[in-house]
Amino acid sequence: MQVLRAYAKAVVTRRVDLQRYLETLGPGGTGKGTYTRLLMALVGCENTCATELKHLEANRFELSNLRGKVLMVITDAERYSGPVNALKAITGQDFVRMEEKFKAQRTETAPVMVVVAANEPVQSADYTSGLVRRRLSMAFRQRPAMPRDCSRGTRARGMARWRQKSPGSSTGCWPSRYPDGGAAAADDRPGAQPPGDLGAEPGGYQPAR
Repeated sequence: MQVLRAYAKAVVTRRVDLQRYLETLGPGGTGKGTYTRLLMALVGCENTCATELKHLEANRFELSNLRGKVLMVITDAERYSGPVNALKAITGQDFVRMEEKFKAQRTETAPVMVVVAANEPVQSADYTSGLVRRRLSMAFRQRPAMPRDCSRGTRARGMARWRQKSPGSSTGCWPSRYPDGGAAAADDRPGAQPPGDLGAEPGGYQPAR
């Protein structure tokens, strides 16, 4: 749970320098979509780009949609088994080619945080460590017995308060127990160090402006 809170804080503060992306895994009804929508509510739908891996990698005009965005949401990722060069470039802060129809081509970085949602682990054709070391997998396993019907505004306000209560540390980092991209459970692992501040500067959390 602390990892999800920390990543929400990283999204709001645009910590693309962490060069990590969140992969949420689990069957339907376990909260993957709810968490993604909460992130979208925090940054605004107009600052979110929703896409699929097949479009991101094959459509040469897809990357231009990331210009000016804060969050990129990738859905149906488990159905894709091709290369992931664009995803590696985005999460690694590399320059990517952004093309728009009838406009001059531009090469720039895409400073967005990335969330990948899938029912099963993504089976890509990439066999290098470039993507594995950037992946932070979270397994959603529990279905709520009684779903709650809350408005988007209520969820966003609750999420903002929950995120701001993230534990502070001058040496924030990702959990050392699973740095290789192995899936962590959405509930806290016993003995895991809460990564609540994920690279925050000394002096505590400062809200994004």
